[in-house]
Amino acid sequence: MDVVVAHHGFCFDGACSAAVFTRFLRDRDPALAQAKYEYRGLHYDPNSPPPGERLKAGALNAILDYRYSTSKLLAWYFDHHVSAFQEPGAEAHFRSDATGQKFHDGAYGSCTKLIVDVARERFGWAPEGLDELVRWADIIDAARFASADEANSFAPAAMRVSAVIQEQGDDRLLSTLIPALATRTLDEVAAMPEVTSRIEPIKARYESLAKRMESVGEQRGAVAWFDLSEQPLDTVAKFIGYQLYPTASYSVVLSRSPRRVKLSVGFNPWATKPRKHDIAALCQRYGGGGHPVVGAVSLPASELERAKVIADEIARAQRARWLRAGVARDAGVGHGPDAQHALLAGHLAGGEPRTPRERCTRGSAPTQYRRCRSESRSRAVERVDAQVDAGACRRAPRRRRPSRARPPTQVSFTPLQRAPTRPQWFGSLCRSTHDEPAHR
Repeated sequence: MDVVVAHHGFCFDGACSAAVFTRFLRDRDPALAQAKYEYRGLHYDPNSPPPGERLKAGALNAILDYRYSTSKLLAWYFDHHVSAFQEPGAEAHFRSDATGQKFHDGAYGSCTKLIVDVARERFGWAPEGLDELVRWADIIDAARFASADEANSFAPAAMRVSAVIQEQGDDRLLSTLIPALATRTLDEVAAMPEVTSRIEPIKARYESLAKRMESVGEQRGAVAWFDLSEQPLDTVAKFIGYQLYPTASYSVVLSRSPRRVKLSVGFNPWATKPRKHDIAALCQRYGGGGHPVVGAVSLPASELERAKVIADEIARAQRARWLRAGVARDAGVGHGPDAQHALLAGHLAGGEPRTPRERCTRGSAPTQYRRCRSESRSRAVERVDAQVDAGACRRAPRRRRPSRARPPTQVSFTPLQRAPTRPQWFGSLCRSTHDEPAHR
């Protein structure tokens, strides 16, 4: 029997997931140890076919680190993206599965670790020699680096292998690297000719991209913004922005290639302030997805101008934790994607939000933002940010508290007595006394 492993393409975690899953099947079923394994990369390009179309009839099919498919050909499934269920009825189909071979957990930092943990707990599989691979897959995909400098280093073997896979990891190359990752150490894989012959040109392009991002980048409040759309992007760099702007909490990178226009959105793993936005929810508004801390939106290559508008909207939404209360009310905006675009457009036209007290008292009609007078600032911020991330554009009016009847105050008055009048000669006497010479 043939085995088709469809995985997230051009992704280190996707390749590691395929390697671990291959090892799991071979160790669990001796009949599959001699099977032919075919690895097919799945991409988030706008014109990419649904994942179900990448499966093969008559084969044992698996989808790893990618969106769920309701295809009848799917036998195994592992994923950790919170935006995994985008097909109509996909989540209900997943919940009703009775095979016990489909797993999803958005709390995991990497799909590789999810596969290992599930295989150990459910099937009693205890692999040997994969601890280093699993650890690095979780570090790279969840950005668990100690610093931005470490995230941009090529010194570890895992970082060199990851750089090659992310830039040039097509199906042909990964058909060699994935089996090697399943059986060899990372140092051995990094020493393979498929890696060593590619790493030096990748380093040169990486350094060129860093200079390019430094020249075009700017920090807008808490967001590091990079517009790299003037020419096609020829390499991948996820953490250069945080190295250039360490005080930024978020980053938005607009890039293009001959196939697509891409918006990469992320939260700074080394930010000093807590995250206030769900990146996956922001990207899902425009057909993208990802994780709470990182996400992306892909558009056709011909929609560059629309991508610029979306990038600016996402950057503004990340900057403005408090949207102006009167925008939705004055524009009559409701719910839905069109309403969200209108709300953000109105916010752009209205300028930046002012101080919290000015925002609370702005407008004649009562709004939810006025409640920050009575509730703590932290709770008000969490409440408003949750509504923004959920796409709740229209702000419901505040419910006024019913007035309490108070008993009339009893006040007693005492008649004032009229002061005695002074005689008329008193004033003339005072004037004449002050008019006398000082020596007298």
